[in-house]
Amino acid sequence: ENEVDPYNVKKVLDTVITAKKEGISEEPLLNKVKEGLAKNVEERLIIEVVTQKSENMKIARNLLAENQIQNGNPEEMINIIADSLSNGVPVSTLEQVLQISSKEGKSWSEVEEVTKELADLGLKAIELGIESDKIELIFNQAIENQSNLENICMNIQDLIVATIAANISTSSLLQRDTTVEGGGA
Repeated sequence: ENEVDPYNVKKVLDTVITAKKEGISEEPLLNKVKEGLAKNVEERLIIEVVTQKSENMKIARNLLAENQIQNGNPEEMINIIADSLSNGVPVSTLEQVLQISSKEGKSWSEVEEVTKELADLGLKAIELGIESDKIELIFNQAIENQSNLENICMNIQDLIVATIAANISTSSLLQRDTTVEGGGA
């Protein structure tokens, strides 16, 4: 029952080895494999998650290479930014947050706090059923409206609430129109 398909093992190892050759830590990738196996996740899904994590870590590494952030452990920073990407935070948003942080001389602990908050907001938006293109629009709009790092998350939260409220209003109107047209009201 605990048998693993050798082909899938090879795919995971190829992904991990490629990441390592490209300067990405293998530890978070192997942790994803262990987590998936412990939870009895289908092997195909484990491969998808590990591949996506690897891609996100490469993007995170490149974003950090373009922006100097003080006092951070590079592997930890890459892992946290990659998690934000996995949780629906657009690359463009993280890029702008890192640019603002670099320009303002923010330390990693400050950037980490904002990055984790962005990840939480991205996950909440997904859970609330907001489509990914709309999430990207919300995040980008929040950054355009506010160059102050501390207020970006509040702007995103406000925009998510406004989006949900607009969706509820629209669906209520559609239901009311349907009821009126159907002769029910």
